[in-house]
Amino acid sequence: MVEIAPKWRMKVRPLFAIMRPTDHQINQNGVITMNMYIYYAIFSLILLFGLVTTFMIGFSRKNREGDTTYFQKTGVKWVRLTSFYVVAIAAGLLALIAYIRYLIQ
Repeated sequence: MVEIAPKWRMKVRPLFAIMRPTDHQINQNGVITMNMYIYYAIFSLILLFGLVTTFMIGFSRKNREGDTTYFQKTGVKWVRLTSFYVVAIAAGLLALIAYIRYLIQ
């Protein structure tokens, strides 16, 4: 039997265990082929969760009644909102870098 691609090193990394390709996921050209349905399912669940919670907040009783102090202290609100985005983007980039470095090893 001819070995098409080198075997992956067997290291235990539970965080990325699902993403690590196995021998049957490497085609004849040595290219990794992964089943993308799991990623579509996870993405769809996150998208659905965001959609449902957005509508729940939008149609809440407190939101329908209105808030008289909404337009006060807007600077603090913008700083807080921006910090959420900065943290989320940084976490996403770190996860992407860790994933890429893990596949290269």
